[in-house]
Amino acid sequence: MSSQPCEEHTEQTHELLQQQNERLKQQNKMLRAGFEALLPVVMTTLPSTKRKTAYEGLGKFRKETGE
Repeated sequence: MSSQPCEEHTEQTHELLQQQNERLKQQNKMLRAGFEALLPVVMTTLPSTKRKTAYEGLGKFRKETGE
């Protein structure tokens, strides 16, 4: 018995991973939209001394995620 997966199982696994990846991308878009919608509210509730730090962190996050 070989330790190599058969081609059919490899193909099925690949398809499942692609489907899961698409679902995760959709979830990420929804979470990002919710985050962006809440951002103005959160920023207005922060003391002015903390806003600069928050905006810097947000800029770093957007740069790292490519958005």
